[in-house]
Amino acid sequence: MIWLETIGDNECEYWQSANAGFSLTNLYKPYNTFPTYPIKGDEAYKGSSVALTTRSTGDLGAMAGMPIAAGNFFIGEFDGEGAMFDALGCTRFGRPINKKPVQVSGMYKYKSGGESMKPVKGQPGKFEGTGKNDTGAMYAVFYRNHDEKGKKVVLTGHNVRNSDMIVAKANVGNVVTDTNGWEQFVFDFEYDQSKTIDANVLKDYGYSIAVVFSSSSEGETYTGAVGSTLCIDNVRITCE
Repeated sequence: MIWLETIGDNECEYWQSANAGFSLTNLYKPYNTFPTYPIKGDEAYKGSSVALTTRSTGDLGAMAGMPIAAGNFFIGEFDGEGAMFDALGCTRFGRPINKKPVQVSGMYKYKSGGESMKPVKGQPGKFEGTGKNDTGAMYAVFYRNHDEKGKKVVLTGHNVRNSDMIVAKANVGNVVTDTNGWEQFVFDFEYDQSKTIDANVLKDYGYSIAVVFSSSSEGETYTGAVGSTLCIDNVRITCE
């Protein structure tokens, strides 16, 4: 499934999901059985919206220590070929930008699937409850995309929330709980005052922005509740 963003007169693959990884356990199934899928009609906010649902990965995923796949939608890229070996490393966040972001806003609704379950360490196929209901995640980061030696930097699922290359964050660390229908979200970027934004580097697209949505806030550790669903629409990035 390809997600296209219209920028000016061009359509580009600005947004991505990890559906390609889930397809290894969901071959030939309808699109709405995947973690990330479009919705329309009464389910949607207006026209078409994006729904993210935490899914079971079945016996194959459980034995690999990956019992669930959280629905996710993010600015970046996903390498489905390596997903079974390093799904977090295959999830690459961010696209270059030449403006300084100040806010992310949009519409959302969320319904938890109930108590989160997590894999039992050292016991493939075994799970245990966390004692708390699953929650969703919506956040954004703005980061330097080259290090001091000029080497390209792309954040992955391993470090998208805590990399030293991040210069600003929006809503990182906060979680999403149940709503009564559609609600608006507005997140302001908080800049690290110890890190200076280089105007020339910014002009040359030396910074990247990543906006991330997930139906399970701890989905990167394969912790969550099957059925948790986050729906989003009208996502807007406001820059200076």
